Order: sequence, then C-alpha cells, then structure tokens
Amino acid sequence: MRPFLLRLHRWTSLIFALPLFVIIATGLILSFQPALQHAAIKPGSLSPERLIAMIEQHDPERNARALNIDPMDNRLMLSGPGGNLAIDLSSGETMGEASALSTLFWQSRRIHERLVYGLDPLVPIATGALLGLIALGLMMGWGTWRNNVPGWHRGIAWTLLPLLIISPLTGLALTFSISFTSPAPRAPAMPLREALSLVLANKDPSTLLYIAQRGGRQMVRVMEDGAVRHFLATPEGLKPLENNWPRLIHEGTWRGMWSGAVNIVTSLALLALLFTGVWIWMRRHLGPRRKRAETGPIGAHLTR
Repeated sequence: MRPFLLRLHRWTSLIFALPLFVIIATGLILSFQPALQHAAIKPGSLSPERLIAMIEQHDPERNARALNIDPMDNRLMLSGPGGNLAIDLSSGETMGEASALSTLFWQSRRIHERLVYGLDPLVPIATGALLGLIALGLMMGWGTWRNNVPGWHRGIAWTLLPLLIISPLTGLALTFSISFTSPAPRAPAMPLREALSLVLANKDPSTLLYIAQRGGRQMVRVMEDGAVRHFLATPEGLKPLENNWPRLIHEGTWRGMWSGAVNIVTSLALLALLFTGVWIWMRRHLGPRRKRAETGPIGAHLTR
C-alpha cells in the first residue's frame, strides 16, 4: 500500500499546490496581525470623552450604524447608509485611505477566505485536501530520517503534526459555522450610541475594536491583554459571549503575540512542506527526463 499512498500523496499535493500556496501565504501574512494589534494598543491612550466628541463632531445626525477602530492605523471608521468615514484618532480630523499595512491585511483576508471571484468553493476543498495529505502522510509512517530534502520534509511534518492538523481543521470549522458554542440570545439591536455608552462605562475605549450588528444583534469586540473577547450589548448590560475557539485558534487571537507566533510557525511549516514536496516530485520525475534528453538515445542506452 505504501507506494500507492505515496503516489496519491504526491499527485494530490501537485493538483492543489497553487491554491494551497495562496491560502497558506495569505495565512502567514494574517498571522502577524494579532501581534501588531496587541503591540499598537496602549491602554488609557483614548479617553471616553474624546471618542464621544469625535463621533459627535463627524456624525451629528447619528447616521452611523457601526464603528471600527484600527489600532495599527490609529483610525476610527464610522459606517452608515452614506458610506464609511475614516477619522484620525490623534488629530480628530478625517483621513484618506488606510495605510499600506492595513490594506495588505484586508486584501490578504479577502484572498485567504475567497481566493478570487468565483473560486470561493475551492477554499474548503483545498483545505480538505490538505487534511487528506496529512492523513496520507500518517498512514505512510515515519520512514527513515536522513539529512536531505525528503528527510526534512518528514521531520517537519512529524515534529509539528498537532499544529499542522489544527490549522486546516479550524479553518473548515469556520467555513461550516462550527463554533462549539450555544447560539447568542436574540435581542433587538441596540442603537450604536447607546451601545457605545454601555461599552465606555465598562471597558477601556483603547481596547475597543468594533461595535457592529451581527445577525440582528449589536456585537462588541475588544482586545484585552492580547486576547479578543466578544460581548452582546443589551439593555441589561454587556453580556460576554462564549469563546468561539475554532475562530480564536485559527485567527491567532487567543493570546496576542504568543498565539500569533504559533500561527506564524504553522504557516512557515506548511509552506516548507509544500515547497519540499513539489521539489521532491520535480527531482524524481523531471531529473531522469532531463538526463535522457542531455545524453540522447545512445547515451541513454549506455546508461541502462
């Protein structure tokens, strides 16, 4: 069975090499985001009074339905029927486009989740293929380790096996909305200003990431000590929601820099496995053909 499993492993990796490279590479970029957000958040740097004053200045008619704070850009984004309005938290003035770094993260997330237009279904298929490749590797066993490319391929795979399994597994859980949590209680979405007042009465505004409606509920997202937490804004107060561990683990937002570092190591390992796997196939299949082409029919006959 081992030769068959090995052949299946190689051809599956070749078929899905390009989409897997895009998914893993963008995942590597996104792995840095939690750590950079955590480093950019300075507790106490934004007072409730200043935040409210800026919102009142730029949205006096209260048209905004959601707000988003990007700590890396030090930017407040108000979203409403008329579009988005970006405000510099330092000066309180409107600002132009997001920084190159924030744009990179936004584009990477879009590609990571959807590839390009019309190829959305390929993301879970390629992710499932990655889990299949891991399963095939397990069935083939450890083998003999040598200090060469195939040896390092096996060594990386077996040494970091738990991380390599968890990453695509949690990705599939997100795709199919598996969170291992009970549904959040339904409640009429609280108006943005009321929800903001509730948040400011209980949380440091410097840790606020967004207030937005999700599924008819007013959701609040904050980052405290590097960990992302979600709350439901209700007339009774802020209600903490259960941790969606597949999302926290996959996005690396469960412990700031540490969880981001775990995702970086995982992404680098997956890229290394992808490149070494393709290299092994090319050397074994294209190498003999090149030699036959160089030696010609006579040389090929003599080398048999």
